[in-house]
Amino acid sequence: MGFAHFGMLISEMGNFSQTLSLNGLPSFSGNYFCGGGTGLAVINNILLGGEGFGGNQNAANSNFNSSISFGYGGFAGGYDFKIENKFHLFPLITIGAGGVTYRLESRNASGNLNINNPSTLQNLFELKKSHPIAAFSLGARFDLENFLIGCRIGYLYAFGQNGWEANGRNVEDFPNYNLSGFHFSLIIGGVSR
Repeated sequence: MGFAHFGMLISEMGNFSQTLSLNGLPSFSGNYFCGGGTGLAVINNILLGGEGFGGNQNAANSNFNSSISFGYGGFAGGYDFKIENKFHLFPLITIGAGGVTYRLESRNASGNLNINNPSTLQNLFELKKSHPIAAFSLGARFDLENFLIGCRIGYLYAFGQNGWEANGRNVEDFPNYNLSGFHFSLIIGGVSR
């Protein structure tokens, strides 16, 4: 069984976004539009496989353009409950790792970024962080021959409070951010018989 999913992650960004705004930087809503894919083997109703998911949001003010994006992937396991002939419920647990990238670029920069002109590169700022994740979800689907359609709702938990890094070095005094939050998505894909 395999499917693509399209939906939203609602991540708590209150303190992170507020600190950015207080320092004159664009702030974010915490709502990511996301997409990804899942592939699962079905063995006696036991689901085993993997999945990946990612999303991005952009923000801007008069001085800066910025974006924050995330991605995660991992091993997925669960169980397929056949409720009726074509209707199934399937809880899943995904264990893996994820990362977040924050980018900030000055809107006052002129011209393109140029490796031969280091002063243009100073207008670009990028931070990254990574952490283990666990995602818990409940899916519902209709199987129509070899085609499936449905939805999922769940919670993504990012472990730890790892700080930001730039070029492999820790960045101090930049507001912390944890990716954890609720997610929901529509799914569409196929199932083998």
